[in-house]
Amino acid sequence: MRRSWILLGIAVAFTSFPQSASAQSARPWARPCQPRSPERSHHPQGTLLWGTTQLTAAQPMSTVLASVKLEGARTVEGKSLDLSFPSDHEMPRLSPGTVLRGASSTGTRVDVAVCEAKGADGETLYQLEVRTQDSLEWKNPCVPGGQGQTSRALAVRGVWDATGARKENAREFTFACEQGAIAKCAQWGYKPWNAEHVDLHQACTRMARADYCGTGRSHTWNDNVIDLYDSTGVVQRETRESPGFSPARATFESSWSPDGATCLARTRKGEPLQAILDECPKRFVPGAMDFGDGDVCTLVLKGPPVKRGTGAWLNTRSYPPPMKATHP
Repeated sequence: MRRSWILLGIAVAFTSFPQSASAQSARPWARPCQPRSPERSHHPQGTLLWGTTQLTAAQPMSTVLASVKLEGARTVEGKSLDLSFPSDHEMPRLSPGTVLRGASSTGTRVDVAVCEAKGADGETLYQLEVRTQDSLEWKNPCVPGGQGQTSRALAVRGVWDATGARKENAREFTFACEQGAIAKCAQWGYKPWNAEHVDLHQACTRMARADYCGTGRSHTWNDNVIDLYDSTGVVQRETRESPGFSPARATFESSWSPDGATCLARTRKGEPLQAILDECPKRFVPGAMDFGDGDVCTLVLKGPPVKRGTGAWLNTRSYPPPMKATHP
């Protein structure tokens, strides 16, 4: 059981990998995991799914590293490694010096080097570097944290597509960087390597990005305080006042499932509910759903009404616009 209010603060960066190996022949870093200067991002926002650098600003659901395979793993020196998944939801621990085959969201092959590994089991955080096939330069694919902190990544089974949907995959997995929703939801309590948490974790990734329609489009902003809680008791609603969160200021926003919001009382950014109806007219209709304790929706899913207590749900309270977060 965990009580948690969340300050959403994710930074964004765009990648600019070199396009010619010959042009890079004079550059350093042909070998991965060498000492680097800290990186910083000056464009904070809260919409990232993978927490990795995007391919272009025009493609917010693009990433330099969308999926990774164990097949073909080797050491930095070129020695082949025999790695396999221990179960449907678990990952093997990857040793520093391992090089894996990955792919960007456009399918371009990417080499992935594990530089450091800290932690145990599903909680292991990896420092990574990647390079494209036509480049000699290795770069950390994770969006930097504040104050020049090096962002790391969790290894999570399954892969996510441009709509934000999670797909089971027997051969591939995801490196989820700390600044993205996949990793954040695991850190908040929904462990995707626990079979009982898989659906709640996926619902959390939709919730964190305010992906109401389940299409991959985010409706949130940076540094927006939210309080999440669910019907299973993994995370409970926060009722205590603190310097960083005031339950009295937070109001009910929405309820969530793995494929998007199931009902809304309002939007996180203050957009009119009609805008959500226009964005996904086949998903919602005006209606009422009462979860109790003041959690009442005015937009609900189309179809037969769902009663409270049916299935697992994840709810969100947040500060209504134009209120801003109070930093702890």
